[in-house]
Amino acid sequence: MYDWREFDPKKPPQGGKTYLVYVPGNETGEYITTEFYNYDGETCFWCVLTGSEVVGVTHYSEVGIDVSSTKKNGDLLEDNIRLKKEIDNLRTPRPIEDWHEDYGDVLWWEFSISEPPYCGTPLDSDWPDCHTHWTPIAVPEIDG
Repeated sequence: MYDWREFDPKKPPQGGKTYLVYVPGNETGEYITTEFYNYDGETCFWCVLTGSEVVGVTHYSEVGIDVSSTKKNGDLLEDNIRLKKEIDNLRTPRPIEDWHEDYGDVLWWEFSISEPPYCGTPLDSDWPDCHTHWTPIAVPEIDG
């Protein structure tokens, strides 16, 4: 019925095909229909129904649907993966050593997080000198 294979990230399955994957303990069910995607050098299983990355895959089996010619679906997956990277970039704390004045004002965090972040730069006269990590500030896009 299904040809189950153990998932090894070093030997990923073919991109652009649909797979049934097994994720032990997943709250929405242990078997999920996904596509395997290789985008910008990063690979992942992508849930067909929710449009989100599926993590914790231990086994997979091809279900025989080739989606590589589905341009619209592929574009949506690429957009979703790109957006996920942008969100991860905004949410991932970076050490103070990675900051440079070209970044300008950013949000500064003191771990463990118990207070709101400081907004500014280490060059500010009121720099509190206790923050160790920073995240970029998301600037809203204004139409028109």
